[in-house]
Amino acid sequence: MKQRLALAALFLALLFAVFLAVGEGKELVLGKAGQSVELPCQSSLRKNMQFIWKHKNQSKILTAARFGLVSRGHRDWHRRFDSKKNLWDQGSFPLIISELEMRDSDSYICEVERVATEVELQVYRLTPSPESPVMHGETVTLTLETPPNTNPSGQCRSPRNQVMRLDKVLTLPTLDVSQSGRWTCTVSQKNKELQFDLDIRVLGFLQMVDTVYKAEGEPVQLSFPFNMNDESLNGELRWRAEGTSGSQPWLTFSLRSGKLLNITVPQDPKLQVPESLPIRVKLAKAQPKYAGSGNLTVKLARRTLSQPLNLVVMTMALQGRHLVCRVLGPVSPKLHLSLHPGNQTARVSKQEKEVRVEDPEAGLWQCLLRDAAKALLLAQLEVQSTLWSPGQPTFLAVVAGGALGLVVCLALFISCCVKWRRGRVSKPRPSALPRPSSLPPEARGVQPSKAAFLCSVGRVSDSRRFPAWFAKAEGSKDLQSPGLGSRTFHQGLILEEAASSPLPSDSTETLKPGPRWRLRPASD
Repeated sequence: MKQRLALAALFLALLFAVFLAVGEGKELVLGKAGQSVELPCQSSLRKNMQFIWKHKNQSKILTAARFGLVSRGHRDWHRRFDSKKNLWDQGSFPLIISELEMRDSDSYICEVERVATEVELQVYRLTPSPESPVMHGETVTLTLETPPNTNPSGQCRSPRNQVMRLDKVLTLPTLDVSQSGRWTCTVSQKNKELQFDLDIRVLGFLQMVDTVYKAEGEPVQLSFPFNMNDESLNGELRWRAEGTSGSQPWLTFSLRSGKLLNITVPQDPKLQVPESLPIRVKLAKAQPKYAGSGNLTVKLARRTLSQPLNLVVMTMALQGRHLVCRVLGPVSPKLHLSLHPGNQTARVSKQEKEVRVEDPEAGLWQCLLRDAAKALLLAQLEVQSTLWSPGQPTFLAVVAGGALGLVVCLALFISCCVKWRRGRVSKPRPSALPRPSSLPPEARGVQPSKAAFLCSVGRVSDSRRFPAWFAKAEGSKDLQSPGLGSRTFHQGLILEEAASSPLPSDSTETLKPGPRWRLRPASD
C-alpha cells in the first residue's frame, strides 16, 4: 500500500513538472539606463493566454487575462511597466520597461499557463565627463556603471577608428578636433553585447598649417578655420614681431550667428578682415618687419582656446659686393637655406637664417628654403652686374666722380675761352698794326707837339664797315679804345697822325707796328 502511494506521489510530481516547468536556464537581457528594454516571454501554443510577470521575490508586476484585462502591481510601476497587446494573439507576452534605472537590474519571471520563464536584466550606464561639447586639448573620462557582481568587458572606437579598451573607467586625454564626432562603445557579457553611441563634440581649430612662408612683397593671408561657427564667442589676435619683446593687438572681434562683428584693427599694419568665416587676416605685402609669431585666443563659456601661427619672410638684396638672402621669423634650425644661379647647383647651402655670395655673376639667382627634400619658400632676384649695378656704392661713386670731372672740364674750357678772348683784345696782332709803307713819308719821324703825346695805334677788327681802333700811350700799359667805328677816346682825346694825315676808316689794309700817332684834346 505504501509503495502504491509513493508511486502515485512520484507520478503527480512528474505531472506537475510537465505543466509547471521553468525554461532552459535564465535568458540574459542587457539594457541602457534611461532607455527602454523588452523582456521576452513566448508560449508554444501561439494564442492569447493568461500570463503573469513578477519579480524574483514573487511580487507581481503585471497580470493579464485572456480577454485583455490587465492589472499592475506596485503603483510606482504603472508608468514604466507595460506589455505589447498586439502580440498576445501570437503567443508573445513581452514585458516593456521604460526609463530604465540601475536598480532595475534583477531577475524577472514570466508564467504562461503554468509554464515559467526566468529573464535576467542587467542595466548599464556609460557617462562622459565633462559633457559635450569640450574644448580642444581637454581630457574626457568615460565611466561605466554595471550591476552588482558583474564583470563585463568592453571597448570604444573613436571617429578615427582608434580602438581603446573599456573597463570601469576610460580616460581620453587631450582630445583634438579630429576626434570630434560619434564614439562607439560596446559592452559584452555572456555573449551578449550592448552598444553605446556617444556624440562627443570637440570645439577647436581645424587642421591648419602652423607657419606661413612668404617672399618679401608677396600678399599674405593668415587663416584660422574652426568648428565653432554656431557658438557665441569673443576673440583677439596678438602679434609679436621678431626682435621685439612684447606683442601688440592686431585684431579683436565677436562671433554671433556665424558672422564676425565688432572688428577692430590697428593703423599699422593695414589689415583686411572679412566678416564671413573662417577668420582671415590679409596683408597686402609681406615685409620683414611683420615676420614673427601670433596667437589667436577665443573665449567661450568660461573656457579659453588659443591657436598659434608664425609668419616667415624671405628677402634677397645686393649689399656691396655680396648677394644676400635671409629669412626672418621663427624657423626650425634643421631647415636649409641655399643660393644658386638659375637651375644650377647651389653655390652656398647652410642651416642658417642668412647666406651670401661674393661677386655674383649677372643673371637670375634663386634663394631656396627647404626642409629635407620639401621646398618651403623660393625667392628670385635678377642680378645685372655686381660692380655696376645701380644702388651699389662703387657705381654711385663712379657716377658722381664722372659728373664732377665733367663740370671741372667744362669750367676749365670756359675759363680758357675767356682768357683767349681777352688775350686777343688786349694784345694786338702784328698784322693789325699800320704798315709804315702805307703812310705818307712825311709822317715818319715827325715829332708831336707839346699838347700831344706819342702812342702806338693798331687796328683790332677786320670788319670793313666797323673798324675798331685802340691807342696806347708810349711807356704806358693801359690800352684805350673808342669802340667800333670811332676815333674819340676817353677824356676827349682825338687820335691823329703826327703829320695831320687823315686816318682811314674803311681801309682794308693791314697796318703794321711802326708809325707814331698822337692823341690831342678835342678842344685843340
